[in-house]
Amino acid sequence: MANIIITIIAIALVAVATLMSVYYGGAAHKAIKIRAQAATIKNQISAMAAAKKMSVIDGNSVSSLADLVNDGYLTDVPSYEGYSWSITPTIFTISVATEDIITAELCLSLDDMFDAGQISCNPGEFGNIDFTF
Repeated sequence: MANIIITIIAIALVAVATLMSVYYGGAAHKAIKIRAQAATIKNQISAMAAAKKMSVIDGNSVSSLADLVNDGYLTDVPSYEGYSWSITPTIFTISVATEDIITAELCLSLDDMFDAGQISCNPGEFGNIDFTF
């Protein structure tokens, strides 16, 4: 009889531990995922900026990211969650048409990674990220 009671208590403790890890671990997982997404975007921006700078140093004009791919400075046009970056003379832009891709948390994480005024992030449906270089 004592073994059955101990077994029931052990099962209850394991269930409580599982619920606690899901509850408290979920927030940590979300924070890590957001930092990883921000790091991905930062790495893409760094690669595009370096490619554009090298192309300009070599005397080329850059009107699109496809120019950087065609000239061999990038292997392909970077994309994030299926949406491709675009370029103007001084800004890299990515625009999305889905609400949950560019979130307020992602924008805050990007703000922490870049100098003030370098990044403009607008969360929500039809959100966008602009990086001024």
